[in-house]
This record gives sequence, C-alpha cells and structure tokens, in this order.
Amino acid sequence: MNRIYRVFFLAFLILLSFCGCSRGETEEETGYQIYYDTPEGTQLQSSSYIPRAESFEEIMEELAGQLAQAPAGLESVLKNGVKIQGYERGIDALRIDFSGEYYELDNVDEVLLRAAVVKTFSQVPGVTGVMITVNNQQLLDEEGDPVPVMDRDDFINTKEGGINSYQSATLSLYFVDPASGKLKRELRNLHYSSNMVLENMVTEQLIQGPENSGLRPVFLDTVKILSVHVKDGICTIDFDSTVNQSPAESTTDARTALYSLVNSICDTCDGVEGVRIRIEGMSDTVFRNEIPLNQTFYMEMSEVEDYTEASDSAGVFTAVQSETAVLEKEESDTYAAEDVSLDSEAESAAEEQSEEEHFSESGGDSSDDAAGKKEDSGASSGNKSSGGMVGVDPALTGE
Repeated sequence: MNRIYRVFFLAFLILLSFCGCSRGETEEETGYQIYYDTPEGTQLQSSSYIPRAESFEEIMEELAGQLAQAPAGLESVLKNGVKIQGYERGIDALRIDFSGEYYELDNVDEVLLRAAVVKTFSQVPGVTGVMITVNNQQLLDEEGDPVPVMDRDDFINTKEGGINSYQSATLSLYFVDPASGKLKRELRNLHYSSNMVLENMVTEQLIQGPENSGLRPVFLDTVKILSVHVKDGICTIDFDSTVNQSPAESTTDARTALYSLVNSICDTCDGVEGVRIRIEGMSDTVFRNEIPLNQTFYMEMSEVEDYTEASDSAGVFTAVQSETAVLEKEESDTYAAEDVSLDSEAESAAEEQSEEEHFSESGGDSSDDAAGKKEDSGASSGNKSSGGMVGVDPALTGE
C-alpha cells in the first residue's frame, strides 16, 4: 500500500513540475518584447521582459529603463547621449520626448531608435500609435516636415536582413470598392530598409489588404511571394498557387484582381512600366481560369473608379488650338495693315511721277515755276519714301 502511495505521490510531483514549466513558458510568451540593436548596428533584435508594475506610468518607467540597458550581446538604441526626457499619453497616441542629441544620430541609428521605440511602446495597453518629439517639438524629417504618428506596422523589415539605409515611400495600393466593383486607390506611408525591393513591399501590403474598411481585398492574406525581380522596366513576380484563390465572399472578377496588382506596382515604383506574373515558376498558365499569363501587363486606368479617359488632355489641346488661332489672326491683321500702308505709299509715288511727266510734256508755266514745282515734288516724294519704311518689318523689304 505504501509503495502504491509513493508511486502516486511521485507522479503528482512530476505533473506539478510540468505545470510549473508550462506556466513559466506562458508568462514568457505574454511578456513585452524590448527591441535592441545588434553589435553590427544594422538590425533590431528583441528580448522578452515581464513588467512587475501594473499601472500605466510604472510600466512606462520599466520599459524605458529596459530600453536603456541592453542585455548581453546586444546594444541599446539610445546612443550618443540620447535620453528619453518624458512621455505623455494622448487620446490616440503616446508622445515620447527625446533630448536634442536625437538629431545628431546618423540615418541608420535614427531609424533603428525610432523603430525600437514604436515597436516597444505600442505593446502597452491602450497605445495605438507613437509620436516622437525632440525637446517638446514634433520630430521633423529631412525635408523639414513633421513626422506623423507611427505604429509598429509602419516599419518594414527592421529585424530580418538588417538596414543599410533608411527610406520612406508612399504606396498607391488599389483595392476593390464593392459598391462599384471598380478599383479605388488607397495611399499608405511606410518606412523601410533599402535592402528591401520596393516592388516586393507593395505586393506584401496589397496581400495584407486595405486599411479602409470600405474597400475589399483581392487576394487571400495567405498568398506567398516566391520571388520578385525587375529588369528593363518589367517587374516579374512569382506567387504560389494560392494567388488563384479569391477571398471569401468576393465577387471581384479576374481582370480587376490582376490590375489591382499591376496598377499598384506601376503607380508606386518609378521605372516600372509593366508587370509579368508567374505561378509556381510558370508563366504558361492562366490566372483564375480566365487570363493567360504569357504576356506583360501594363497599367490600366479604365479599371479605376471615376476615371475619364484623356478628358484633360483634350481640353488642353482645344485651348492650345484656340490660342494658336488668335495669334495667327493677329499676325494676319498686322501683315494686312502693313500691306495697305505700302500700297498707299506706292499709289502716292505713282501720282507724283504722273504729275512730273505731265509738267515735262506741257512745258509748264515757266522754267522757274517748273523747277520749283519739281523741287517741291522731289522733296515730297523723298520724304514719303523715307517715312514709309519706318516700323516695317525688314523681312517684308527683303533687307
């Protein structure tokens, strides 16, 4: 009997030890992820931490302290004397204020600090976004514009692959408006590593779906991108077979779904004029049983809601035509006026010549009178000839 008791007691202890381990693992998984820099200074790595505090203020203090003291093998993102001077909880964002040394950070250190702070503090309950200020003034970007409120999704690939330089982009993503069945553009601002291919990021964001609740996705969020490359202005994207499946309850046709991708890439990525699509490495296949993929697709704005083809260019052309007609009419009137002036002068000269010939033939009243009239006529003729060329375009005179 005692032996049976000892066996049950031992089994109870073993079960209890398993429960303890399970509880510890659960706490570890539900802890906060504090983000640090690597010794190479090119990427973020996280370390789990479970705060002892319960109130918002105390949790903030603990997280700020952890952010400043990196564990072994990692480095704090607070470099070059940068300090967190305070924080303020707003209605929809947490404002974190840094010391002036923030602006002395180089490009890579700055984005790593920004990403680490946003990703760490956005885990605090009730915090949906983070605004960074420096000496109580909103952070400015390189162009002097205020940096808006950020959330953890604003930072792409700050962990995997590392960061060599920091860029920001405004993505033009085209999703479906269920009311019209047409595509509608959604703008999305993101910060990303230059190690990333922008075309890949556009495709990933498109797969994630719209932020606007009034729009609908065209791809399942489980679609995988196998490869992306750009050559000679053509972007080639290889998907897994899931790309051929429509989202649940979607009535979007294959053409609209395809141009959601094509328009998003061509509209966002400079230098990309066309898109080729492969599925599991094959281009000799069909997209959603309708569209052959053995071709290059170009941006198609007729699939976009409220698009009117070339209406603006036609208006400009008409305006140019009208302006040209006015100029031609003014020029024609000018030449006509000059022609009339020349004809008048020619007629006057002809009349004077006729009078001289008349006096010469008739002998005149007397030689003196004839000479005087001839001198007056010559002077008059000379003045008219000289005065008639004033203001006339030399091109009309052949000079």
